[in-house]
Amino acid sequence: MSVAGAFFTVRKLLSARARRSWVGRTRAHIELRDLSQSELLSFADRVRPAFAELVRVRGVELNAPLRRLIVSFDDDAYSLSELLVVVEQAERE
Repeated sequence: MSVAGAFFTVRKLLSARARRSWVGRTRAHIELRDLSQSELLSFADRVRPAFAELVRVRGVELNAPLRRLIVSFDDDAYSLSELLVVVEQAERE
């Protein structure tokens, strides 16, 4: 292994893992950070009202075992970055 390859591997192992997410025309799937069961319940209590404030959101589902949030919205209403702001804020609170 080259020095550059070793450096890349070490950097990848030590850096924060990127959040997996996907957005389509009417739905987004967003991976949640690792939360305990009590943190997950508290997160759900914060994230649902936060998304309710966005007028074009039609629904929010939390898949706790998979640590995924599914957000349904009107056609092309939101970008992934707009939705991630809401999720990240709810995770921090």
